Amino acid sequence: MTDSYTAIKVAVTAPTATVTLHRPEALNAITPTMLREVNDALAALEIAIACDIVVAAEEAKCGDTHTKWGLRPTWGMSQRLPMLVGLARARELSYTARTFTGADAASWGLFAYAVPAAELDAKVAEVADAIAANSGDSVAAYKDLYFAAERFTLPEGLNYEYSTRYEINDANNRVNTFK
Repeated sequence: MTDSYTAIKVAVTAPTATVTLHRPEALNAITPTMLREVNDALAALEIAIACDIVVAAEEAKCGDTHTKWGLRPTWGMSQRLPMLVGLARARELSYTARTFTGADAASWGLFAYAVPAAELDAKVAEVADAIAANSGDSVAAYKDLYFAAERFTLPEGLNYEYSTRYEINDANNRVNTFK
């Protein structure tokens, strides 16, 4: 991983890493450069799990501004946003291009948490530590199963969950500590 990022900040405190969007002058609007840098950081820390849970400042300004600029989504917005907030809210957000806060996004299920900006780093560390304390193999299995839930019908997803085997190397040790 390089430390010469221009649009993000990366902080590593084993066993977690935090990637922060850092374009405050443009309200952290995502650019191709930012996406390349995030991809580079994730590939170097193998921390893609972090993208599954978003923690934002309550005051953060967010929005889907494609229509404001005469653009169309190309990075999955049209598919992911309706899954997360529902079709009616996704249409309203995309068609109006209005901004909303991190607190709004958390209340809609778009983000997992929204906390005051002063508490953001502590909340990120709390969530990351809670994940890191669990079985990495089990978390990886859940990632795969949740990905399946996005692409399969319920009966197909149930079948996939039942029939897919995962190697979870620390299960016996973890279960034995519970006894």
